[in-house]
Amino acid sequence: MLIGSFNANKPLLIPLLLIITAVLYLPAILHPEAFSVITDSAPFSKWLLPAIYWNHHAAMGVGMALVILQALLINRLLNRIKFFQRINFVPALMYVVVSAMFVDFLMPGPQMFANTFVILVLSRLFDIYKLQRCYAEIFDVGFLVAVASLFSLPAISLSLFLFIGLGSLRAFNIREYIIGLLGILTPYFLIITYYYWIDKLPDFLGEHFGSVALQTKLPNGFGLAFQIIGPAVLLMLLAAAYYLQANYLKSNIQVRKYILLITWCLLLLGASFVLDDGVTVKHFTIINVPLSIILSYFMLHIKKRKPAEIIFTLFLLLILVFQYLPGILNL
Repeated sequence: MLIGSFNANKPLLIPLLLIITAVLYLPAILHPEAFSVITDSAPFSKWLLPAIYWNHHAAMGVGMALVILQALLINRLLNRIKFFQRINFVPALMYVVVSAMFVDFLMPGPQMFANTFVILVLSRLFDIYKLQRCYAEIFDVGFLVAVASLFSLPAISLSLFLFIGLGSLRAFNIREYIIGLLGILTPYFLIITYYYWIDKLPDFLGEHFGSVALQTKLPNGFGLAFQIIGPAVLLMLLAAAYYLQANYLKSNIQVRKYILLITWCLLLLGASFVLDDGVTVKHFTIINVPLSIILSYFMLHIKKRKPAEIIFTLFLLLILVFQYLPGILNL
C-alpha cells in the first residue's frame, strides 16, 4: 500500500510520485472547458499568469511540475530537520494528494506560486534554531514572506508567523525583530520604487491593497466536493491533533518547536481568507504546505499500518471520485 511503500528512503519512489500526480491531474488535462483563466491583482501574479495561460495544457504542465517540485522540497526539508524518526517520502506523497483535493486547486494560480515561498520561509526559519548570529537568515525569512505576498496578498499573514517563530526559537533580541521587519519591507520598497518610476504607483496601491476587504463571516456557498472532502480533512486534523499532543513530550525540544510553528503556520494561513476579497475554494490552496505536513505526521504515527492505509486510501478515492465523476457524467 502507498503509505507503507513511501515510508522508506528510496529514490525510485519519485517515478511513482510522478505517476500519482499524473493520475490526479488527468481529468483536468482532458476537460479544459471546466477551467477559466485565473487573474489576480498581486503584481507578480499579474505578470506571470498571462505567460503560462496561453495554452491550457501548458498551464496544467506548469502546475504539475510546480506541485512535484514543492513536494520534493517539503520532503527534503522535513528529512533534513529530522522531523520524523526515519527518512521517508510520505510528506511528498501527501502534498501531491492534498494539492489535488479539489478541482479548483489544480490550475496554477497565485496561491500555488506563493506556496513555494511558504516552504522556503519554513526552511529558512527552522535554520535559525541553533545559530548564534542569524541576521541574514532572519532577513531572508522576512524577504520571502513579502515575495509570497506579492504573488498572493493573504500570504502577508506570515509576517506574524515570522515574529512568532523568533519568539519561539530565539531569546528576545530587538535587533532580530527589526531585521525581520526590514526583510518584509525591502521587496515592497523595491516594487513601490519601480511603480513610482513608471508613474503607476497609485495603480499598484489601488490594485494590490485596495481590493482588501476584511471578511467578517466564514466563507460559504462552496460545492459538494468541498462539503464532503472538507469535513473529512477536518476529522483527520482532529485525529492529528490527538497524536501531536500524545507524542509532544516524547519528541525532542527542537521537534516540539517545529510542531508548534507548523501549527501556527496552518492557523495563520487558514485565517488569511479575511484578507481576500471574494473567497473561493482556490484561496485555500495556500494552506497546502502546513496541512500536508500535519497529515503526514498523522499517517506516520498511527501505530498499526493497516488503519493508516485504509484512511489514506479512502481519502485518495474520495478525491479521485470528485476529480473523475464530472468528466464521466459529461460523456
